[in-house]
Amino acid sequence: MRRLQGREELVPPTYRALQDEATLGEAALEQSLAGVAMRRYGETMPDLLGIPDELPVTHVSRSTVSRRFLAEAGAILAEVLHRPLSERYLVVFLDGLALGEHQVVAAVGVTEAGQKRVLALWEGVTESREVCQALVEDLAARGLSAQHGLLVVIDGSKALAAAVRAVWGERALIQRCVCHKARNVLEKLPRSLQGMVRRRLARAWGEADAAAAALSLQALADRLDETGYAEAAAR
Repeated sequence: MRRLQGREELVPPTYRALQDEATLGEAALEQSLAGVAMRRYGETMPDLLGIPDELPVTHVSRSTVSRRFLAEAGAILAEVLHRPLSERYLVVFLDGLALGEHQVVAAVGVTEAGQKRVLALWEGVTESREVCQALVEDLAARGLSAQHGLLVVIDGSKALAAAVRAVWGERALIQRCVCHKARNVLEKLPRSLQGMVRRRLARAWGEADAAAAALSLQALADRLDETGYAEAAAR
């Protein structure tokens, strides 16, 4: 583009903004994280890129915005999942998440200051022992130590428990997640009993004395067993 008089080349602001790789990538990431659908990028891109409202953005396809988001998000994710874990972590939560046809095992740590941080994500077809072992070994290789003790909260997966014991040994104390525990028990009971059992579980877990809590939970298990719900009692 040139002026009517003279040969000075003009660069439209829209073109300049859309040629800025870093800015466009950040804009795509920001709008995607905000929940904006790719098909609606034209409604949000002008403000993010500093383009005047009278110059509508029609020069970037949805696939381009999607690619920019994947590139930006991938770079951030790689940085997070490969950073050294030099801080001391007191607690690590390990859990398997089903995302479509994929199974992702996630690790979240709690520091001495009480801050929660995502530590790792490991993808596999199932929550297999190999996937769990690889995730825990990766955490240890990046510096997560159980030298001074480590509480590891899991969902009851035998594969996760085996991986934790193999990598961190006896210095890692394994705790069954109470949310998963309650869910596993309640799914084996009729709806009419679920409220009562949920309340008794919460009351037992809220006990200040561990022995009293154990007695309360055992009494609940015995009652379920006696009334024909042995599978729930065994959970």
